[in-house]
Amino acid sequence: MTYEASKNTTLVANMSNILTTCFGGTKVAWSVPGACTYGVIAYGTLGDIGNLYNPGQVLQPYSRRPYLPSFLSTFPFNVQLNAKIKL
Repeated sequence: MTYEASKNTTLVANMSNILTTCFGGTKVAWSVPGACTYGVIAYGTLGDIGNLYNPGQVLQPYSRRPYLPSFLSTFPFNVQLNAKIKL
C-alpha cells in the first residue's frame, strides 16, 4: 500500500502473511490437519525405521512416517513501513 503524504513524501507499507491458512495439496497417509508443509524428521539424521525399532516393541508415533509437519504459526503477520522522501 502506498500513500502520498505530500509531493515530496510517499509512505509505503509492505504486508506479508496476511492469510494464515493452507489449502489444496495431495491427500497422503501422513497428512496432519492444519499443516502447510512437511520436512524430514531431524533433517534425515536419524536414519531408517530399522535403526529405531526393535521387533515386539511399540512403534513410536513420530517414527511411523519420516515426515514432520510444519504449521504457519512460525510465520507471523509482518508489516514494514518505508518513507520515500525527495530532496
